[in-house]
Amino acid sequence: MRLRKRIAAFATLCVFSGTAAAVGGIADVTLYDRAQERALPVYRHEGRYYVVGKPGNEYQIRVRNRTGAEILAVVSVEKSTSLGTGHRRSEASHVTYTRFERATVAPEEVIVIHYDTYRNLVAQGVIRAPRVAMPTPFPGRFVPDPR
Repeated sequence: MRLRKRIAAFATLCVFSGTAAAVGGIADVTLYDRAQERALPVYRHEGRYYVVGKPGNEYQIRVRNRTGAEILAVVSVEKSTSLGTGHRRSEASHVTYTRFERATVAPEEVIVIHYDTYRNLVAQGVIRAPRVAMPTPFPGRFVPDPR
């Protein structure tokens, strides 16, 4: 089989350092929080992508091909390839074998997603802090006459 498109998707999850959205042009990369059973919203700030996560939760990285051609996706977590489930648990998954031929010298797309807590992302300015509503003494724009 000829590999027509090649992608290296690196999800760099750095612990402590809207709407759910996928990131990518060739392939959509989505981070799914298994504990909360939902896709994580992706925030873009100064050219970087961020997701809010909770330390200790299990996450799943989903890569969905957006092209009609075959792609090769390489997923890296905390700068090391992530395989297995850990803690001696088993999980079923379909496995197939294929032959790959290098289509290009360099990846056509590299996606980096940074992970941090909500509090830290607000402090960094990635997520806007919730606006505190000021109390309005005259919500209806008038005050009734005293009795």
